[in-house]
Amino acid sequence: MDSQPIKRLYMGRDAAMQQRQRTLHGHFSTNAAGFAAFNPDLNPAFAQRWQQALAAAETASNGAARTGTLLENTAAVEAAMEQARQQVQRLFYYVGQVFPHNAGRLDQYGKRLYDKARTSHERMISLLRQASEAAAPDQAALAAKGWAAANTAQLAALGQQLAAANTTQEMQKGAGVEDGQAYIGLQNALYRFGQQVSLAAKTLYAEDFARRQPFGLTAGAPAGPEHHELTLAPGAAGYLAFATPLLATTQLRLRLLAPAAGQQAQVGRVAAEGQKSLIPQTLTAEAPERTVLAPELGAAGAVLAVVSLGTAAVRVEVAVVE
Repeated sequence: MDSQPIKRLYMGRDAAMQQRQRTLHGHFSTNAAGFAAFNPDLNPAFAQRWQQALAAAETASNGAARTGTLLENTAAVEAAMEQARQQVQRLFYYVGQVFPHNAGRLDQYGKRLYDKARTSHERMISLLRQASEAAAPDQAALAAKGWAAANTAQLAALGQQLAAANTTQEMQKGAGVEDGQAYIGLQNALYRFGQQVSLAAKTLYAEDFARRQPFGLTAGAPAGPEHHELTLAPGAAGYLAFATPLLATTQLRLRLLAPAAGQQAQVGRVAAEGQKSLIPQTLTAEAPERTVLAPELGAAGAVLAVVSLGTAAVRVEVAVVE
């Protein structure tokens, strides 16, 4: 019996994976001493083999004209996933307003499942179903806080949309095995180098988000202008690391998502995590959004510090304005 066909280890187009590996190799070379000290196997010889694998993957021919690109529908699935992540996080916020300090009630809505569901299509579909079913009996109380019945209906619709997009994606994934096996093997061999370095970086830079971020297997910045968001409890601080250069002319939009009474957040630019900004900009429920030039947040640094100073939790979005 013939052996099972080789499937790609990654999602998306081969060219995008190869470009990401080139970028990862560059970051690795810049931090070579730190990686070698952490793991002696991640040495110059490893870097050379990685470079050779990159050259082999880029010059390989798949031997056949493809009828479709593996996971061509990835963009549609990821768009649905991002919308789902945003909606369930908004729901958790309103549930917290209706049932403050009630972790058990949040669990009924799937809060405990969110960390795994945020990167799993199947789990997110299940979470959306659970959340919409849990919201139905509480709808009147949720609506009084700002979560309308239409928002609950959208959760169910998102689940159906994500399920349909995911089915198309899985069908295309299966079609990917028609490519030449040797070709796919070379692509997978290249991808494994990046996997090793990405995994090592998670431990090596466990306490340094800004240095860890460039070693993700997919590019950190989404298509279009870069944006980040985080949720903070009262008195908590967080950090956002930007890949986009924050130049003197770079505009940033600061915004409280779902503004409510008692919210106050300060946003400022710092050179590294753990530092305080000298020029913070303040957001409140009464003034939840502003657009500023990067220098108005501080003189230098690609990391923004966000501090929650009010009596209510905040969700803050910072986005680069084109």
